Amino acid sequence: MDKGATKAQKAAKALAVSQPVVEVEKDGAEVSGVGSATLLRELRTPGIASFQFTGRSMGHTIQNGSYVWIDTNEREVVSGEVYAVWLPPEGKTIKRIYVGAKAIVCCSDNAEFPEFSIPFNEVKEGFIIGRVKWVLQPL
Repeated sequence: MDKGATKAQKAAKALAVSQPVVEVEKDGAEVSGVGSATLLRELRTPGIASFQFTGRSMGHTIQNGSYVWIDTNEREVVSGEVYAVWLPPEGKTIKRIYVGAKAIVCCSDNAEFPEFSIPFNEVKEGFIIGRVKWVLQPL
């Protein structure tokens, strides 16, 4: 930053870091960067991947066109949390996940989209891509 920068600009630069916005495969691997966004340095940790969410299934929680950051290290389901998941043939999407007695229950926050269950013995490796940590979207 140049010598003429204000204290606020210098402080912002010290706190922020550019984070690539990428496509995420079902194994959490990042491919083909599509741009970048700025995150607080304390939020940028190994295993964080980001992508632009498209669709209406998550209602007002995550809007169509929002950018989401997921932690690909957090794949163990905590019931009621929001995860990026891999659903054939749809591909990656976002769902609120619950652990039922015999199945994983996938819910959309938009009531227009019905919940569905996947029996534990049918959950494929790579189903959970990571837990959604941050969302950037318009108000």
